[in-house]
Amino acid sequence: MLRGVVTSDCWAIGLNRGHSASFKQAGIVGPIPTSDEFVEGVDASFQVSGEGICSFKHAATFMQNYCKEMIVYIRLRSEGVALFEDFERTLIDISSEVPVMVTVECVPSFQSFNGQGIYRPNDIDCYLRTFEKFPIRCLFLTGSDIVNFNKYGLY
Repeated sequence: MLRGVVTSDCWAIGLNRGHSASFKQAGIVGPIPTSDEFVEGVDASFQVSGEGICSFKHAATFMQNYCKEMIVYIRLRSEGVALFEDFERTLIDISSEVPVMVTVECVPSFQSFNGQGIYRPNDIDCYLRTFEKFPIRCLFLTGSDIVNFNKYGLY
């Protein structure tokens, strides 16, 4: 039985999916932490009861058990167009340097569906979430340095 997504662990699901996609894209069989392992592996002092983790930067220490390096870029929450465009340019610069794969994981806010049912975005939702209206919870995960894989996968 699949357990439901709760507010406190949706960040772990995004990291799990991105890491798994990186490995599949590169044809690598290796350790992929489960969502529960992310939640258990990130130090409890960085987790806010019922709210997830304080920052994705706190997941970096745990992720180093599974990848070479984890770099976190965070878009500041602001209505300013200039800040949004700066962050967009950063994403474009990053993706132009990553030859292997790029996964954009857009999770609707927990309040959007109250943990009920399955979120099924229509074509317009997909377009808006991908190109125009990023949701609050949006992960841009990249994989590189997998060609000469020895023990690392996600960079």
